[in-house]
Amino acid sequence: MRIIKQLAILPTLAALAAAAVSCHDGADWLTPDTGRRIEVSINAPSTRTALCEDGLTARWIRGDRIALWAYAGGTAAFANVPFTLWYPREDPEQGLFTGEIDGMNAGTYDYYASYPTPEAAEGTKVSYTIPTVQDGTWNGDLDIMLAATQGAELKEEIINEITLRFHHKVHALKITIPEGRNLLGRPIEKLRIEFPQPVAGRMTWDLAHPEAAPETAATARAVTLDFATPVDEGDTFWVFIAPADLTGGQVRFTATDGTEYSWPLSAWNFRDCAAGRMTPVRLTIDQPRPQQDFRITVDPAHLGEPVTEIDSLTMPAGYEFPTLELSATTRTITPNGDGTFSTRIFSDQADALGTGMQVAIGVGSENTEGVYGRKCEVTNATAEGCTVMAPYLFFEDFSDATGNDAHADENGANAYEMAEAGLPGWTGSRWKTEANTSLEFRTYIGSSTIFGRQDNKYGRVDTPPLPLRNGKTVALSVSYDIGSTGNSKCTFGWTTQSGPIAGGRGYDNRTPPENEVETFAPDTSGSPTNMPTHKDYTIRNCVSGTRLSWFGTYNSGTVTAKTFYFYLDNIRVTIAH
Repeated sequence: MRIIKQLAILPTLAALAAAAVSCHDGADWLTPDTGRRIEVSINAPSTRTALCEDGLTARWIRGDRIALWAYAGGTAAFANVPFTLWYPREDPEQGLFTGEIDGMNAGTYDYYASYPTPEAAEGTKVSYTIPTVQDGTWNGDLDIMLAATQGAELKEEIINEITLRFHHKVHALKITIPEGRNLLGRPIEKLRIEFPQPVAGRMTWDLAHPEAAPETAATARAVTLDFATPVDEGDTFWVFIAPADLTGGQVRFTATDGTEYSWPLSAWNFRDCAAGRMTPVRLTIDQPRPQQDFRITVDPAHLGEPVTEIDSLTMPAGYEFPTLELSATTRTITPNGDGTFSTRIFSDQADALGTGMQVAIGVGSENTEGVYGRKCEVTNATAEGCTVMAPYLFFEDFSDATGNDAHADENGANAYEMAEAGLPGWTGSRWKTEANTSLEFRTYIGSSTIFGRQDNKYGRVDTPPLPLRNGKTVALSVSYDIGSTGNSKCTFGWTTQSGPIAGGRGYDNRTPPENEVETFAPDTSGSPTNMPTHKDYTIRNCVSGTRLSWFGTYNSGTVTAKTFYFYLDNIRVTIAH
């Protein structure tokens, strides 16, 4: 029978009182390079869901829900049952909650509670997420609390009183911008706070040990405040973070009005920001960091046709585009109509952009989209702009590959993705990578005679689909280096088949490329570091989804129980006209 129980929950909900342990030494002042400062100090909260007008006193409010568990002898009588606030009691720290459970046997139970109701629960394990994007308001749902107690069974038609001493599992920053401290000069739409340790993300606690640290910890080091209403001098806002000892670490604040960005302001004087405590921060928003336009010309030689769009540009470490993340990558690059592109950069970094540096760039053109190059050289660099060599339509020198031989001696009937070797999109049978060196595939011939061919195991490798636009048909210039061992033969071609493609096992089940370009005998002095045969082709009628393919077999003669090795490197593909 399902019955409704009424609970008088008596959590400890005191006003925010001064803490004996501080996150900040009040004698320390932040003195950034710009000469401005942040005051950081701490109070200890035992607050709950809503703050009264004094900004300190906590109270239960309509709609509050806790989750309740009851265990006896290690067995759950009920688990993760929501109890909703019916009405606050005279003491604002207490509330009367109601919920629906099955009838309970008489006895003593271990009760566990959490606020708010968990995102996920398994046994006594509960999970919550501290978001990486918050809006700056006091949000009781982010004040995660856990409690455990013992008591008698819950009875119907009475008010069951359970004293739950909740343990607060997060830390709160109460940030104020004092008068005269918004040096950006305009209301703040977003504020990014970067911490020296992870402070946000999904976390899991054990209700049976509410005082303990989480079993899975936060993973994100930054929180962005996206204010519903822009904030300015005199405003106060909140940030909820996972507890972290920030002693000696840098906390960096960057603000924007949506167009201009402040100079990052760093605080070094935070201390242990413990669970259940609050740190007041008097924050200075620094002056605007000057920006300027930066014009980019793209040399199309490697791609084979003019670039019409730049989707992304990643500068070397140390460069920061105007974003809250101060990332080295930007995705806001505007075509100028004259073949060049413009993006905004911080003026203080313009002179440091130099000829000879390499950038990563993603581009598109008439026939291509999503073309990405990791090592594109910069030339003709000035403070106002530079020339960037376009990426090849496809390029691979295996310099970012990791060593992997997990599939080198498979039976050839299966193919596998190569993402595990640092080659996303590549697939193959009987392949191996030498770290930062080359790609190997191998074919085993048990017998070349008709009666023994079922033991043959064929190697094959396929590139990712080339980034051609749908509906386009193009000719491609392809070059690569290859070497082999023994009396071997390689078939090069292309396919539009997606997914892993097996080389095959047995003579009748071998699968060379469906569109053959050439079958040839590579130089047999090959090794992981020696590919003496260079190949150049023009391949016509290539469409979206085209993949380059290599298949290995033996050349001629009688072969018994022999493995042939093929080594591939320096693949370059360009649009041909």
